[in-house]
Amino acid sequence: MARTEDELGEPPPESPGATADGAGVGVGAGVDPGPAPTQAGSPAHPPADDEVTPEILVAPTGSAPRAPTATPPPPRPRPMATPAAEPDRDQVDFTPVTTWLRTRRIIGPPRPRRPPPSILIPAAERTVGGEPVGGLGVGAGVGAGAGAGAGAGSSVVDRLLGDRRPQPAAPGEGLALPWQQLDWTPDAARRPIERDRLARILLVAATVGYVWLFAYWTMRNHDGYGTQAFDFGIYDQGLWLLSRFKRPFVTIMGRHLFGDHTSFILLPLVPVYWILPSAKVLLFTQAAALGGAAVPAFLLAREKLRSERLAALLACVYLLHPAIAFVNLEQFHPDAFEPILILFALWFMVRKRWVGFLICCAVVLLVKEDVALLIFPLGLYVAIRHDRRIGAIACIMSLTMLSAALWWILPMYNGVGSLNSWRVPFGGVGGLVKTFFLHPGEVVTYATEKPRTWYVWQMFTPVAFLPLLDLRLFAVMVAPLATNVLSTFYYQYDIHYHYGTMIVPMLVATTIFAVARARSMAGRQIMVGLVVACSLVTAYLWGPTPLGRHEAPIASPDGNSIPYLERANRIIPKDAVLSAFYGYVPHFDHRVEIYMFPNPFKASYWGTFKTEGQRLPQADRVEYILLPTILDPEPQAVLDQVRDQYDTVFEEGNVTLLRKKGVSPP
Repeated sequence: MARTEDELGEPPPESPGATADGAGVGVGAGVDPGPAPTQAGSPAHPPADDEVTPEILVAPTGSAPRAPTATPPPPRPRPMATPAAEPDRDQVDFTPVTTWLRTRRIIGPPRPRRPPPSILIPAAERTVGGEPVGGLGVGAGVGAGAGAGAGAGSSVVDRLLGDRRPQPAAPGEGLALPWQQLDWTPDAARRPIERDRLARILLVAATVGYVWLFAYWTMRNHDGYGTQAFDFGIYDQGLWLLSRFKRPFVTIMGRHLFGDHTSFILLPLVPVYWILPSAKVLLFTQAAALGGAAVPAFLLAREKLRSERLAALLACVYLLHPAIAFVNLEQFHPDAFEPILILFALWFMVRKRWVGFLICCAVVLLVKEDVALLIFPLGLYVAIRHDRRIGAIACIMSLTMLSAALWWILPMYNGVGSLNSWRVPFGGVGGLVKTFFLHPGEVVTYATEKPRTWYVWQMFTPVAFLPLLDLRLFAVMVAPLATNVLSTFYYQYDIHYHYGTMIVPMLVATTIFAVARARSMAGRQIMVGLVVACSLVTAYLWGPTPLGRHEAPIASPDGNSIPYLERANRIIPKDAVLSAFYGYVPHFDHRVEIYMFPNPFKASYWGTFKTEGQRLPQADRVEYILLPTILDPEPQAVLDQVRDQYDTVFEEGNVTLLRKKGVSPP
């Protein structure tokens, strides 16, 4: 804002900034390679290229003398040219494509990279947009010409610093399209990580929101008696027995807890059961483990893509995958710990933090014996691509754990070994290998049946099939994927069950590696945008999301039979032997003996399946039977055989409670 002469007072006589008619004067110091702005009619005074002069920029209405030449500062040394970095062999060179697009005006030119502005840059080098820039003007106007002096000085400042305001398009160019604003410079891998506060907020909000939503859903489902004996009741009874320092022989399935799977990852939950002996501990832990895997997914994408915004979007892609949501809703399984451990292992691998990598590999091998099918090829990948010694250690760990599980731990606890060999087609592993080499067409025909190909389609579509662009990391997940696709057990090739917990994190990680192959940030943004779009569409079509096409299968705690089941829970003593309907078992399994009806009166899915259909010796010890009033024909027939041995406690609300004759009421 200009001030009047009364406010400023008379200028000193030696000041060159005042003119007789009050013209504004701008005083500047800098280098001017061209003719200096002068008063109309006065001669031009072109200084030397390296001369530093205090210039007087005068409005056309006045005149002012030119100040004497000042002593120039020492010239700034020219920066050494940095040799171009060798391109990463994992990246795809899109330069021919972008050149072709620019020649057809589909995308704009690459963004110029300007050096930081400085008045010490030699005048011969100081250009903006290819034009020389004059001295740095500092406007100091007096009287009526104050605005003119300030304007003249600021215009030079704008030219030197670079005007950040949008510039009008050149004649004939038209409006810039959105994709013309993208940065196609092929240097994405060498950039520093683009930090983004909003991306971190999105990550935290998505992760916390996921954990809260699925913890709430699954706990509400449990309160509505929607959880079942297999597999939720199995792990709940086993952990309760361990927390009470008892042998974890799970009577629901007739096997030792670790005779089913080598899920030693559950042991840290035992102390939690000392403090909070509730089945809901498992439900919250499962939601937290599956939702928390978004954090290592973000870290891995951040490291590979050099952008926190893209990393946060891909972390959300993981959370939106329909298979992850269905794993969370399908009772409880230790497999829920696999995604977070696998993604952390891959992040440690990318950062070359090998201690963390090996710890994650060792811990994830404690989830289940079949994890070795993933860790062994991952060890080979590390040995070939990164560190031969670390890769060899990972391979040895996986083979050691697999061998110990199949030939020592499982036989020790169940007397047989693996109970799932029947799931391998063509008569077992040997038959599958023989058929693959002698009759490969039969294997291909079997693997391409409609339910199996539909499973592959549902697993890969949420990530836009981008994992196929990085076949080296994709090869790591081939064994777990083939195990599911070729299995004779239809649960394994259905996304509604828990058998995709090794595949989904590898799909997300391989997608990240595939996107990182694009050399420009624009290419990465387009690929991530495609993945996000596919993820949103598939989450709506197939996933149990709040805004999806399908509602989540959540039992209501307001059902008509709930009060009567709660009444039965108060009547049955905590140490009584009970046989109950499979949907009631998880609410009564904190006891030493509980059976899933018709066990033990008729063995069904019990033990090592050698006594199927037989009456078990434990049937004589059953004191209470808790069943729905309306049963299917097969369990109804079993109940009719033993009904005369029991008295009816109550039969209301489709709930029937029977007490063995001779057993005193509590």
